[in-house]
Amino acid sequence: MAKQVAHEIKNPLTPMKLTLQQLQRTLPGTNPIADRAVSRTLDLLLEQIDNISDIATSFSDFANMPMPQNELVELTSVVHKASDLYADDKQVFIRRQIAAGPIWVMGDRQLLMRIMTNLIINGIQSVGPNETPIIDLRLFSTEDKANNEVHDNGQGISESIRSRVFLPNFSTKEGGTGIGLAISKRGIEHAGGSIWFDTTLNVGTSFFIAIPLANPARASDN
Repeated sequence: MAKQVAHEIKNPLTPMKLTLQQLQRTLPGTNPIADRAVSRTLDLLLEQIDNISDIATSFSDFANMPMPQNELVELTSVVHKASDLYADDKQVFIRRQIAAGPIWVMGDRQLLMRIMTNLIINGIQSVGPNETPIIDLRLFSTEDKANNEVHDNGQGISESIRSRVFLPNFSTKEGGTGIGLAISKRGIEHAGGSIWFDTTLNVGTSFFIAIPLANPARASDN
């Protein structure tokens, strides 16, 4: 159904885009001020058409995402590798509080890596243009769970949209598809865990993940 809806949304977009592009080529006249205003409007419409097309594609991709694998995963290595992607980025400051491990869970290693990377990217992008992103990564285990936190010093999430954060077609970012957090929720729940967040406007946001620890016997057999 999602694939069909995406198809029906995208069908009229191509002729709309071609028509607007044709207008861009033929509309300019003798009034430079009016021409600039029309050109800006057409550029905006074309950009929004591309955004709608991307959202439809992502929605279809989310519906067709293959079932996650169920394998033994050592979580500390996943969090370290996600953090290492930004080790050489001088524009981002990442602080790690990661237990020595090993911390074993059952889940999809590639998907868990994607989830961690996406949460870090979201945290970086939530920070204003004149501030340095500071991302705090925490990972520790309790008696029966692996506990993970990704905290940023960004602008926070307004109360009016908090209930929609994990919807597959919702995004607070311009041009975003909203698929990343929806996939994160699906992947964490597949691993038997839960994901939630705590946010304060103009202070920052923390995303929390809790996943049941794997059976120690299975971990030792790995």
